[in-house]
Amino acid sequence: MVKLVGEKDAKKKRKAMLIGLDYRITHHT
Repeated sequence: MVKLVGEKDAKKKRKAMLIGLDYRITHHT
């Protein structure tokens, strides 16, 4: 695995998770 690609993927997943959580909180109240 390429380190940069792994970091990018991890950042994307983390961002997606944060956005998903934020969306759930804002739209599930």
